[in-house]
Amino acid sequence: RAHLADVAARLGHGPWLQGERFGMADVAWSSTIHRLVLLGWPFARDAPLAGWYQRLRSRPSFARGFLDFQP
Repeated sequence: RAHLADVAARLGHGPWLQGERFGMADVAWSSTIHRLVLLGWPFARDAPLAGWYQRLRSRPSFARGFLDFQP
């Protein structure tokens, strides 16, 4: 939970974890956050992470890398 709070805090500086541009930190966290969402983690309580995840899901590369391979 503390790690997720750190990730959420980074989102106060822009739409992505490294600020205004999508970067490697977003790529690195994407699989962890996506799996937590699939497991029912209550991200709705954390607006910055919920917003980040929605922006992430809107990326075509996310659909190709995650959604197309979901069971």
